[in-house]
Amino acid sequence: MKIKLQVVLVLALMGLSCKGDPIQEEIGLAFSEVIVALDRGELNQLWELTDDDTKAHFESLAKQIMDADKLITDSLPADQQPEYKAAIGRELLGKSGGGRELFAAVVDRAKIKGPDDPRARKVKMIEVTGDRAILETESGDKMVFSKAKDGAWRSKLFLNGINELPGMVTLKDNLETVRHNVSVLVGDGT
Repeated sequence: MKIKLQVVLVLALMGLSCKGDPIQEEIGLAFSEVIVALDRGELNQLWELTDDDTKAHFESLAKQIMDADKLITDSLPADQQPEYKAAIGRELLGKSGGGRELFAAVVDRAKIKGPDDPRARKVKMIEVTGDRAILETESGDKMVFSKAKDGAWRSKLFLNGINELPGMVTLKDNLETVRHNVSVLVGDGT
C-alpha cells in the first residue's frame, strides 16, 4: 500500500499529459512505478515491471547456463569442474537457477537509479501502437513498453542493450567455448 501511494503521488507530481485516455494512464503509471523502483534499487520490483521478452531472454540464458552446468558435471572430472563452472557464470544463478536470479546478478544495484534530470521524470507524450508503446519524457528520453499476457504494461528498459554489455558478451562466448571444449574432451569431436 505504501508503494502504491508513493506511485500515485509521483504521478500527480509528474503532471501526466495523458489524462482521459485509460491506456496512456496505465502506461504512465507503469513508467512511474519503474522510476520509483529505480530510485529505490528494488531489483525484485524491477523484475516484476519488466516485459515478457526480457524475462524470456533471462530465462533462456539461465537455462543455457544450467544445461552447460549439467554437461560439465556429467562429463568432466571433479577437479576440472570448478574452473568450467566459473567460466559459465554458474554462481550467478544461486540455487534456483532461474532468470530472475540472473537478472538480479547482472543488473548492478549500485549503478541503477532513477534519472537525475527532473524533466526525465515527466511524461511529454505516449505513442501507442497495438501492444507496444513509446513513452517520451520532457528531456527527450524514450522508454519502450509492451503489453504483457496479463494485460499490464511492462518496461523493455533492460532488454535494450543487454546483449552488448561486456559481461553478457563474455558470458555467451564462454558458454559456447565450454560446450565446444567439453565435446572435444569427451571425444564427441563437434
